Amino acid sequence: MQVFDLDPLSPNVLAGGKRPRTTLTPTIVLKDGKPFLAISTPGGDSQDQQILNVLLNIIVFGMPIQQALEAPRFNSLHPFASFDNHESLPGVLEIEDRVPAQVRDELTARGHSLRVIGPYSMSTGVVAVGVDPKTGALRGGADVRRERYIFGW
Repeated sequence: MQVFDLDPLSPNVLAGGKRPRTTLTPTIVLKDGKPFLAISTPGGDSQDQQILNVLLNIIVFGMPIQQALEAPRFNSLHPFASFDNHESLPGVLEIEDRVPAQVRDELTARGHSLRVIGPYSMSTGVVAVGVDPKTGALRGGADVRRERYIFGW
């Protein structure tokens, strides 16, 4: 019930017969119509953003899965929060302190308010597994931010 809203103007208002929206976002990525990657994480409202951080690292920047998972991350607090007090914080970014100071300074110069958190402190724990399209080998990785493991055989 915590993800409902009591604001009568909200599309997510608490009402009989309604189902709450969910933040669950298991994702399957295909490449040329074939399995490429399955990825997911716990983490409430930041799930989609954290999965996108990792997917960009893999697909755009060509990082191996484990390196992509361990790279520094950021998270916008602008979206309406699903849990607790439901506040929205436009322009506020939660960002790990491993993001270079020059990048953080540029974000501040562009008008963002930064909430700098410690290394590997993002609240998600992404796990990803997939098939290497060149070799057909299985591959995967587990986020060091939470207790996550990956097994294969």
